Amino acid sequence: MRTIALAVLALGLAGSPAMAECVTAPQLTENIMVQVPGAEARVAPAGFMAEFNAMPPVTNIVADHVVVFSHSSKTMVLVAMFNEGCWVASQQIAVQQLHDLLKTLEGDGA
Repeated sequence: MRTIALAVLALGLAGSPAMAECVTAPQLTENIMVQVPGAEARVAPAGFMAEFNAMPPVTNIVADHVVVFSHSSKTMVLVAMFNEGCWVASQQIAVQQLHDLLKTLEGDGA
């Protein structure tokens, strides 16, 4: 588990999970919170993945649960995506991109 925490240490690296083992949202969240003091984790709202997948570069990631990790000293957030309870992908996006995406969701009534 620490290997995964180091891969996303300081909200710095994003990518696909490196292990065949199922890593759950609580496990990843706990590891990041321990490794990155002051980090915050929020569950993304409904409709998030449709908007996220539509952002350039367009993706087709299937996820039924999304956690966004942020830190007040960082200009990027880490979006961790989970499907059927397991971590499937993660990606960094700029804080402003996150705000824009959330505004779009609010405008859609989501």
